[in-house]
Amino acid sequence: MNDGMGGFTCTCNAGYIGDGLTCVDTEPPQFQDGTCPPDLDEVAEAGMSDKMVSWTDPSATDNTGVAPTIVCTPPSGSNFMIGTQDVTCTATDAAGNQATPNCIFEVAITDTEAPQFQDGTCPSDMDVVAGAGMAYRMVSWTDPSATDNSGVAPTIVCTPQSGSNFMIGTQDVICTATDAAGNQATPNCIFEVAVTGYLYFV
Repeated sequence: MNDGMGGFTCTCNAGYIGDGLTCVDTEPPQFQDGTCPPDLDEVAEAGMSDKMVSWTDPSATDNTGVAPTIVCTPPSGSNFMIGTQDVTCTATDAAGNQATPNCIFEVAITDTEAPQFQDGTCPSDMDVVAGAGMAYRMVSWTDPSATDNSGVAPTIVCTPQSGSNFMIGTQDVICTATDAAGNQATPNCIFEVAVTGYLYFV
């Protein structure tokens, strides 16, 4: 356009701003409908605390006609730990304009593998004698230990618990190992506590 002084000025198209000499792109790109991945649900591999997850990155368009740069964090092909994590994808054009909103989806890795009691840690059967004049005996032991593919120590629960009073007779103690996902070790750790009455000699 002639500026009336023998020069020319630029008129910027929609999505651009300028100073009469140059035009700058100010319009952000847009993600294409239906290309943002859906939430993903995967199961951790046997013996593993994570899983590699891949997807097709979303696509976007820009007013310049040049395809924007798509960056997903974490990127496709990453290893995801057991649990839930968001993936955030951005679309940025050559002028630095970024699409809003971002493309965000969830990756959930489920743990279906039960923990395992460690060999040799389940207590042996126990034989004890009640105190003189007592019908019971307090009995203690070291709880068994267990491992889990998640890398997080399972919760050990023994019923009755160590330090309980056991009446004269025989009673089983059952110990369970449960991981954070609710998977329980099988078989349980089971041992026997036998309490014998105090013998008086005359």
